[in-house]
Amino acid sequence: MKIKSFMILTFFGLVLISCRDNINQQDSENPNIVGTYTKITGNLNGMLTIDNSPYLINANVSVLSGDTLTIKPGVSLFFKQDARLIILGTILAIGMKEEPILFSYYPDEYWLGISIKNGSSLSRFSFCIIEGVYQPYDGEISYGAIEVTNSEADIRNCILRYNFTPYGGGLCLINSQATVVNNIFRSNDANIYGGAMYVQNSIVSIINNSIVDNFSHFKGGAIVFENPTTTEIQNNIFYYNNSFQGDKRIDVIEGDSTKIHQQYNYLDPDSTTPGFISSTDLHLTSLSVCNDSGNPSEEYNDYNGTRNDQGAYGGPGGNW
Repeated sequence: MKIKSFMILTFFGLVLISCRDNINQQDSENPNIVGTYTKITGNLNGMLTIDNSPYLINANVSVLSGDTLTIKPGVSLFFKQDARLIILGTILAIGMKEEPILFSYYPDEYWLGISIKNGSSLSRFSFCIIEGVYQPYDGEISYGAIEVTNSEADIRNCILRYNFTPYGGGLCLINSQATVVNNIFRSNDANIYGGAMYVQNSIVSIINNSIVDNFSHFKGGAIVFENPTTTEIQNNIFYYNNSFQGDKRIDVIEGDSTKIHQQYNYLDPDSTTPGFISSTDLHLTSLSVCNDSGNPSEEYNDYNGTRNDQGAYGGPGGNW
């Protein structure tokens, strides 16, 4: 897979880990990351801060059961080919609007994403960018740029983009519980199910997300559900998602679809567009049909007290 080139944010940060080395980029084989980065290996715990950022991960790294890895605002992590971040404990990746946390690929290579399995407690991602994951469909099946299996996760104000996996290009939830609010899922790709998300046997709230330009080679351009349980989907924008079969927005491939409660979503009608500022800026214009079109209940009001605007920039957490 040829991965598009992006402008990569660079920061500086500190890490408390089992093994670390400072390496000057001048000594590296690839000059596209400029300056000094910190190489991290082995089992991680403690805190990654901006002092020694950016970080370079050459191979799989893990947070063990009972351990917690905290990643502070502004930290950037670059993963080399076939590297994966495995969370058996807890990850708290809490960025800020002005200082997002970046999980990205080393130039001209690809990585295998973030896997949370049997997590010790609630993992959180806030103001993060997760991009450039590529999981080839050969051998062992992988799931999602972020995979959450038998775990709990809270994902807010994040951008998941340009990821390719067999199931759930951006996010995969299996036997888990998750809150997914105010995120952008853009230009993700699934080989089988769910261009943006694949959800199986999970309790999930999907609120005020912009799910745009995702693709599945089989079913569910945006989201695929298999054996849904308690599911809430509201105030989201579904636009320009595609798949070769099934519903291009929300497809239930097995199980009871009545367990999915949908309301106040923009579902990509043919006659109109959501009114984004541009193809890259998914804020709404003043004339957008999605303004004041979300759930009118006060608990969903925008940060300025007006009725909920559909999409990632609406609702109480939409000021980003």
